[in-house]
Amino acid sequence: MSAPSFTINRFDNIIAVRLTGDWNQAIDLRYLSELGVVMQRMRQSTWGVLVDFRQWTVGPAVIAQNVNYSLHFDRRNQTSECWLVNDDAQARHLEFFFKDLPFSPHRVKTQQDALTWARDNNFPKSTALTSWLSVNE
Repeated sequence: MSAPSFTINRFDNIIAVRLTGDWNQAIDLRYLSELGVVMQRMRQSTWGVLVDFRQWTVGPAVIAQNVNYSLHFDRRNQTSECWLVNDDAQARHLEFFFKDLPFSPHRVKTQQDALTWARDNNFPKSTALTSWLSVNE
């Protein structure tokens, strides 16, 4: 089992998140708290979220707890979200949190597809984002 960790970075109008390791409820709640703070800072313009799930695993106990979370992120200016995954089933249990949003997470499997998502959603091209993505490629 690898230790759970996360990083949250901001590249222009994109919040870039990397989740790694075997997730537990304590790290999940810490991550959600920090993500909420970063989202609050994005309120002034349109923005998106890119999550790299490729090195992340989550067990049934954490998945079962997720539906009990009462999350109230201010996403009013968020226009899209992209999930970089190993397969289409990864993180499927999180789709529940998007049921009232005007968009659903867009799943991709390559760095290039994530950059295409950014371009197609009118986010500025960022060499920092490209470098960040290439870390696990």
